[in-house]
Amino acid sequence: MQKHKLSEILKFIRNGASIKQTKNAGGFPITRIETISDLTINRERLGYAGITDISKYSEYVLRNDDILMSHINSVKHLGKSAIYKKKGDEQIIHGMNLLCLRTVEFVCADYLNYYFHSPYFYKSIQSFIKPAVNQASITTTDLKKVEISVPSLAKQQHIASELDIVCGILAKQKRQYKLFDDLIKSKFNEMFGDPVTNPMRWKVVEIGEVAKLEGGYAFSSKDYKKSGIRIIKITNVTKDVLDWDEVEYVSEALAEKCKRFLIKKGDLLMAMTRPIIKSLEAVKIAKATNEDLPALVNQRVGRFAIDKDKLSSAYLLEFCKHPLFKSQIEKFGSNSLQPNVSSKQVESILIMLPPFDLQQQFAEFVTQVEQSKAKLKAEITQTETLYKALMQKYFGDKEVAA
Repeated sequence: MQKHKLSEILKFIRNGASIKQTKNAGGFPITRIETISDLTINRERLGYAGITDISKYSEYVLRNDDILMSHINSVKHLGKSAIYKKKGDEQIIHGMNLLCLRTVEFVCADYLNYYFHSPYFYKSIQSFIKPAVNQASITTTDLKKVEISVPSLAKQQHIASELDIVCGILAKQKRQYKLFDDLIKSKFNEMFGDPVTNPMRWKVVEIGEVAKLEGGYAFSSKDYKKSGIRIIKITNVTKDVLDWDEVEYVSEALAEKCKRFLIKKGDLLMAMTRPIIKSLEAVKIAKATNEDLPALVNQRVGRFAIDKDKLSSAYLLEFCKHPLFKSQIEKFGSNSLQPNVSSKQVESILIMLPPFDLQQQFAEFVTQVEQSKAKLKAEITQTETLYKALMQKYFGDKEVAA
């Protein structure tokens, strides 16, 4: 099977149109970095600039099977890609800060896009990445040098079709998983009402009256080891869960000295620097599970110490997912290039305080839903394992038959 450089299998690879986008401007939609953050073309995350005459940008209008790729981003997100599938007569303008790649006739765009999702592509671009203070980049010149094995067009289409089936199953499972979260949100509103309007006239207190947000220990990079006890940094705290893609360790001896910073199952943890995930419109708050133990809380990560006679952690967690809480966090961090919030600021936020027995009923409902989520999560893990095996089979070290 022949290997080709990307320059040999693409009609072009180029940046998008330079257009200043404005919130709520209307007109024809324009892609932006966030558009492909979940490896799909998310039409809810397009930008606008009031463009009503598209003729000026006709060469930048996306075509079916165009691939968009992030080439200016944090190192972790460099090389992310998504393939565009045209819907109806829509016209979307390719904007700046995403590359557009259009394949030649003997290359299946879906096959190439799957290759871009493989760890082998990410590994191949590491030497080309140019780091900077706030973000990294990779040039089109360097990208064109990347090589990929290209079987026959029929084989490419077969591989893409097989991966499409698995990804379709996985997408369905993840939609079902999200429905469980929607169910909890619906139950919260049913039992307690909207925190903005407080229609049931619950008592309102500052969070600090029923829960303290305690900061972590200031571990030094000199303390880091190749193995030992994990430390929870702000990069590890995401929406709902801890992400261990990037891990730092300290020795067990140091962990023993700092044992009051060890987390327990069920602890609620919040990132106090860059506390908002813009792509998900959510505050970075995670609930610790057995799989996260043992781990120590690092500085700029807060852990809620809850008065368990007055406040349910399940109730607090769901409140922290509400847009009202997010809007307050955004206000506190709005005056800084690197948004930060303090424990006192978080503790000053007002929270409805329904009767504790009612909060416990909600917590019991959440526990039942979480049990169903755990079963579905196991199924998702199985599907992801199958996907990874196929990616290894088709894009790993061994070449597939042409």
